Amino acid sequence: MQTTMMRNVELKAFANDRELAKAAAKDWLKLVKASTGNYVAALSGGRIAKSFFEEIAIWARSSQLSLGNVHFFWADERCLPPADAESNFRLADDFLLKPLSIDASHVHRLKGEIPPAQAVSEANIDIKSIVPKISSGMPVLDM
Repeated sequence: MQTTMMRNVELKAFANDRELAKAAAKDWLKLVKASTGNYVAALSGGRIAKSFFEEIAIWARSSQLSLGNVHFFWADERCLPPADAESNFRLADDFLLKPLSIDASHVHRLKGEIPPAQAVSEANIDIKSIVPKISSGMPVLDM
């Protein structure tokens, strides 16, 4: 890993995607461990998501860190059923949620199998019921 410091920004370069996923997983788990109360995260898909989810599962198990206080939402989802191979939910479910036995009540997926407007409406209701709000009333996720 190569690190470059700039004004209030630290750029890190990694040899490969797996090394990036390991570093990101470790850093994220430190934040979760330091949190008190519920921690709210939004997951996504993408090129390194599988490696990132696998590394979280590996490090959480090896350090015996429970993610029982974490609520998982989705930053994006494809318009597909949750079991579809291209579903971002399925990716997280297969490589993060199931391996760590995350309680279903802490999994708030974006329902890609229903009409998008309805999925967004349902997700907004779910977010507003769980995620802490700032003074303006806007819910703010931890990550």
